[in-house]
Amino acid sequence: MEQAYVQYLGTLLYIAGLLKALGEETNPRGIPLVDGVLTACPAFQPLAPRLQAAAHQAAHQLPFQRPTTWLESPLQFLRLPGRPCPNATHVYRPCSMVDGVVYPVPSEQVTDGPAACRKLWQELQHEAQQVLQSLQDVEAAAETLYTLLEKYTAYVPAPFEGARAISLFDFARITAALQLCRTKAGQEPSVRLIKGDVSGIQSFIYRELRGDETENPAQLLRGRSFFVTLLGRTIVRYLQRQLQLPDGCVLFCSGGHFLMIAPNTAHLLQQLEQEDRRINEALFRELGGAIQLVMASVAASAADVEGQPTAVLQQLEEKLQRAKLRKGWAILDTLLEGSDSEDPSVGKLDRIGRALPFTRYLIEVPGAEQPAEREHVRAVLELPGFKVTWWFVADDCLDRVLTGLGDRRVTLFNLRSPRIPVVEAPRTGCRFMPAGTYIPMTIAGSGQRPCTFEELARMDSENYPMLGFLRMDVDNLGALFVVGLRDAFSELPFTLHRTAALSRELDRFFGGHINRLAEGYDIYLVYAGGDDLFAVGSWVRVLRFARSVQAKLCAYSGNNPSVTVSAGLSIHKEHFPITVAAETAGEEEEHAKNAGKNRIALFSTPVEWSQLPFLLDELAESLLRSVQDDQLPDNQRIPRTFLHTLLRYSYEVLDRQKGCIDLKALARLNHLLHYAFARRGVHEALLHTPSDHPNQPLVQLARCFLLERPDRSEWFRTFVIPAAYVLLKTRKQRD
Repeated sequence: MEQAYVQYLGTLLYIAGLLKALGEETNPRGIPLVDGVLTACPAFQPLAPRLQAAAHQAAHQLPFQRPTTWLESPLQFLRLPGRPCPNATHVYRPCSMVDGVVYPVPSEQVTDGPAACRKLWQELQHEAQQVLQSLQDVEAAAETLYTLLEKYTAYVPAPFEGARAISLFDFARITAALQLCRTKAGQEPSVRLIKGDVSGIQSFIYRELRGDETENPAQLLRGRSFFVTLLGRTIVRYLQRQLQLPDGCVLFCSGGHFLMIAPNTAHLLQQLEQEDRRINEALFRELGGAIQLVMASVAASAADVEGQPTAVLQQLEEKLQRAKLRKGWAILDTLLEGSDSEDPSVGKLDRIGRALPFTRYLIEVPGAEQPAEREHVRAVLELPGFKVTWWFVADDCLDRVLTGLGDRRVTLFNLRSPRIPVVEAPRTGCRFMPAGTYIPMTIAGSGQRPCTFEELARMDSENYPMLGFLRMDVDNLGALFVVGLRDAFSELPFTLHRTAALSRELDRFFGGHINRLAEGYDIYLVYAGGDDLFAVGSWVRVLRFARSVQAKLCAYSGNNPSVTVSAGLSIHKEHFPITVAAETAGEEEEHAKNAGKNRIALFSTPVEWSQLPFLLDELAESLLRSVQDDQLPDNQRIPRTFLHTLLRYSYEVLDRQKGCIDLKALARLNHLLHYAFARRGVHEALLHTPSDHPNQPLVQLARCFLLERPDRSEWFRTFVIPAAYVLLKTRKQRD
């Protein structure tokens, strides 16, 4: 084991071990986590003297400074120009990742922080003893150890000067990775930052289905979306193996983007160029040019990376953008040879889509020679260009599959939770891979199967089943990372640590928390990760789900007005082509973005999220009762035809290009509007009386349509939302 790797492990263990000190009143003594891990894990015992020396060196270089607050989320500090100043007063309760969805709370609510840290320390020691004792391989043990530290130190603060809003885990992994770079490079600049962009993902996922692809479109689309998610992970894991980089060197990997650091050795740049070519050749053979990797790197001193790397990151981004202009040049000869296929076979993606609802674990099996025995494996994804195969495994088959692998060096990824299984597999490392993969299931015989689109469409909409197709993503993401972080922490070091922490927080929300939200509404997650999602379900439930995601993201960011999300919802029959529906949902999302962001566009109308409580909860639901309730007196009921009439008038009155009332049209139709309401018993006097009238929904409509108010144009523009909601909910299928 080379010394650089030992320095990495020693630094990682020292910093993470400060969890114990956070639960005590006195400053740390010794290196307790190092000693505990050496006792628990046979694989590390031959390294004991070197690991202890490395940890003591880290303790000398990084003095403990007790934090003044518990862990603050970096999301709550971000501020974009022109936005209100965020009220950054929220912190995380010290807890483990097994505690489920974790949201920051007002700091005054965390009164038991030290006790929580003591509990975490005890749980970390106990689980380390359980999961490390059977491991005989150092790399497998290091992977599992890294996962343990993420599980127990991701929600506690780093106790170092200037490390505000950085978790103990993020500080430990990045500081350890920088120590590896210093040791291995031997001179400055010792660090090379590597940034990659896997381009073509959206086009690949949503491209039109052809031929036999239309037989089970949902399953195939699910296979496509997870395939590209896994492809990004495969590229990063391949680079880790080729460059001999531990997990801490991967700062983030999500949504088709990754950022890594590596020791800036003499031959690294040449090796990166070779690997860039090999990766793109492998992608071309697998996908025929549909997806490509663009990669760039810059060298920097460890001090610059650790302190204020803004200029270095800007230089890296500029190099990446220039590389995009030359995309494909490195494999020009391969491109000219052509490819027999445009994408993986339908069968391969179909198998992934079929297996995913029942898959809890992925097993990464590296090497050109693959085991012949694959019994109990749900699906297999072979990627020969990357010398790796991914096995899809259900929970109840894991022990048998690992037994069949024997002493082969593999990595086990848990897709569903941060649970580390206790298995007798001496060369198997364990990692998490949070992925938005929730799919509603239904009973089928003695087991379960995924709900069909027809079944989803009928949920809360049996009279006229319709599906909602939802696209959402975070607004101004690039500006949040660059401007938001820079301005929020301009006086503090460790910008790269916060960049990695911010990316991990967003991925935790869209790749992990989102599953819990989807489960609550029976929503089919086609794709979720990074900062965006594509979901399908009953149109009624999808609308509720979208509002829930927006509200939860708001809570997750500490109600930061600079962190917003936009969405587009399109509604279609259950047999409508899913790729076309995805495209129309994307167009709706663009409408929301173009209208000013922080909006949802539905029924071809973008509105701010804050408008929905009035339009839907207050108005649409009361109108719905007036249309549906047969027990109401006739003078309180509202026929559907009346809503159709008002909807037609609102279209005629509004000049949609200018976004304001067409005065000529209003003059022509004003008397018709008054007449329509007068026929239903709403006269002028009622418009100015208190809101206690028994026919309140109708009176409320009349006030919005007839009274001169500053927001009258906005009313005519947005009336389609409550009207279409009620009309669609009360529509019935023809026999």
